[in-house]
Amino acid sequence: MEDLRGIIEEGEAGRIDRRAFLARAAGAGLALPAILAGLEGCVRRSSAPGTAPAPMSTQLPDTINLYNWSVYSSPAMKDDFERIYGVAVRETFFDDNESMLAQLTANPAAYDVIVPSDYMVSIMRRHSLLRPLDMSLIPEFKNVMNDFQALPFDPGAGGVKYTVPYQWGTTGIGVRLDKVGTPIRGWADLWRPEFQGRISMLNDEREVLGAGLMKNGFSENSTKQSELDEATADLITQKALVKHYDSANMTTSLVDGLPLVHTWDGAAKLAISQLGEDVCTYLLPAEGFTMWVDNLAIPKDAPNPYAAHLFINFACEPRIAAELVAFTKYQTPNAAAVPMLSRFQRRWIPTRAQLARRQIIDDLGPFSTAYDAAWEKLRSS
Repeated sequence: MEDLRGIIEEGEAGRIDRRAFLARAAGAGLALPAILAGLEGCVRRSSAPGTAPAPMSTQLPDTINLYNWSVYSSPAMKDDFERIYGVAVRETFFDDNESMLAQLTANPAAYDVIVPSDYMVSIMRRHSLLRPLDMSLIPEFKNVMNDFQALPFDPGAGGVKYTVPYQWGTTGIGVRLDKVGTPIRGWADLWRPEFQGRISMLNDEREVLGAGLMKNGFSENSTKQSELDEATADLITQKALVKHYDSANMTTSLVDGLPLVHTWDGAAKLAISQLGEDVCTYLLPAEGFTMWVDNLAIPKDAPNPYAAHLFINFACEPRIAAELVAFTKYQTPNAAAVPMLSRFQRRWIPTRAQLARRQIIDDLGPFSTAYDAAWEKLRSS
C-alpha cells in the first residue's frame, strides 16, 4: 500500500493535481478528513473557486448518473427528461451528506448531478469539488424565488454559481397522535422514558447532534466543546430509548405505528397523506429546528456536464418543480410552481412565526472534526 503520509504531503504541497490526489488517496484507503486536508494543496494548483465555467461537449450521452437522497425525485420527472432529451437518468442514493462526500472523493467522475445540502456546498466549494455552472444553459433559473437565488453558501460572487436550489424543508418530529397520550412539544420529549424502543432518530451526524444541542438551548452550530460534550452525553443516554437511527424509512416508521420519529418534513407529510391529520402530524420543536436547502450541483469531474446542465434546467421548469414536490411532499424554491401546489401542500409551508425559530446547519471548518468524533462516540456507545 502506498504511504498515506506521503500522499497527503504531496497534496498539501501542491505537487500533484486534484485528480491524481483523489485517485491515489482513495486507492490507499485514506480517511475523509485527510483527503480534504490534502485537497487544500491541490486546490492551490488547480482551478480555484470563482473561475469561469469550462467549455464542454454538447454531445448527449445515453445516460446520466444522479446521486441523490432516497425518494427525492419522481419517476415522472426522470421519464419526462428521457422522453424529451433521449437521456436516461440512472439514480443511486446516499443517506447523509458525509457519505455522499466520501463517495464523491473516492469516485470523482462517477456522477453527473449530485444533491448536496447547504453546509456541504460550502465544504465542496472550498475544496474545488464542484464545477462552476454555465447559467446561460439554465434559463429556467428565473423561476427560483429571490430569497433562494443568492444563498449564503453559494451567493454567486463574481457572477459564478455552483448550485441551483432543488427542494427545501425542515427537520422536526413526526408524531402518531393515536399512540401518544400527552402533547409533544419539542426535542426534550424524545428523552421521555415511557417511549423506550418507540423512537426513531435520523442516521445523520449533524441532524442528531443538532437535536441534542437545541434540546439544551444551544446552537446546532456550536463550536464550544463543552456544549457539544453535553449534547453528546445526553444523546448517549437517549440511545437506550431509540429503536433505530434511520434516514431512509421515516414514512414507513410512522405508518407502522412508531410514536415519535425524528424526520424531515416531506417524509412526515407522506405519512400524514396516508393516515390522515387526525392520526399523524408533524411539529417544529419549540427549542428550535433545522431549515435546510438541498441543491443540484455538478461535480468537477462529471463526465457529462452539458447533459447535467439540461437536467438542472429541466428541474427548474415550474410544472416539473410542482410535480416533484407533489411526489416528495417537500417544499419548492420555485416561485412559479407555488400556485400549482395542492391545498395540502400549501398548508404545511412554515409560517413566519415558525421560521423565527429556525436554524441552518453551517460548515464549521476545522471544528467539524469535533462533531465527527462526537458522532463516532455516540455510534459506538
